[in-house]
Amino acid sequence: MKAVRLHGYGDPNQLVYEEAPDPVPGPGEVLVRLKATSVNPFDWKVRSGAMQQVFQVQFPKILGSDIAGTVEALGPDTTGFQLGDRVLGVAKTGSYAELAVADATSLVPLPAGLDEQTAAALPVIGMTGAELVEHALEVRPGQKLLVTGALGGVGMMAVQTAADDGAQVWAAVRAAHVKDASSLPVTGVLAVDDPAALKVAAATFDAVADTVGGAVAISTVALIRSGGRFATVVPPPPPAPPGISVKPHFMSPDMKILGRLVNLMAAGKLRMPRIQTLPLAQAAEAHRLLASHRAAKVVMLMG
Repeated sequence: MKAVRLHGYGDPNQLVYEEAPDPVPGPGEVLVRLKATSVNPFDWKVRSGAMQQVFQVQFPKILGSDIAGTVEALGPDTTGFQLGDRVLGVAKTGSYAELAVADATSLVPLPAGLDEQTAAALPVIGMTGAELVEHALEVRPGQKLLVTGALGGVGMMAVQTAADDGAQVWAAVRAAHVKDASSLPVTGVLAVDDPAALKVAAATFDAVADTVGGAVAISTVALIRSGGRFATVVPPPPPAPPGISVKPHFMSPDMKILGRLVNLMAAGKLRMPRIQTLPLAQAAEAHRLLASHRAAKVVMLMG
């Protein structure tokens, strides 16, 4: 098969489009022929070496998680899918490839009418954003939630999940993006680079779902009332003020959540970030686009 493999930590030129051995599904696993995959921030952080203290890889390594395609083969004792089924989910062997192995429990059916190109952008950002709201923060109906980076992929999923769950959602973005954020299903928008606005919002939120980290995380944790909660997908979390729960959140594949989001997408009820597409052979450029924030989401298509 054709694949993009990482041959060492460093710049995007370490990603090489080349021939690689076909993966073989084991018990309970599915071999998927991909039509599309997508790039997530975790991918370029691993490639750069920024994650090697907590996530080491053996080279050459196929990066990527999101897979959208059709079932090519089933491993022994694998149930729930048939050859030719259209599926969406997360790969076990890396997704920058024409073929990938996934646990059958890490896949959901892809509804008719939903194309792989669009769907491939969903799994990681969708589950990360939804889990941040529902698992890490346990946001309940009526609670006031602030989501940082609300126009990014994970942020958009967090906003829409929380709104669907009945929370009062506020988007935290830079002042230049307030108008764009107002089009999301939010109660209000907060400019995180406006000191006066931050002062007014102090101690008014039940929870903050952070997708940005750094200075934004530090400034927004101060906006939570006593007894409130802060969770971030960009560790390390900021210091916890007295009476505030602060913790990091790491996505764990939840097919119940992914299935729910897929159905919303198929019904036209889930807004996705703007997607830019490139062929798999241009994975290096895909990394440059995402890491430089010149694209909100990059989907790579197989040949």
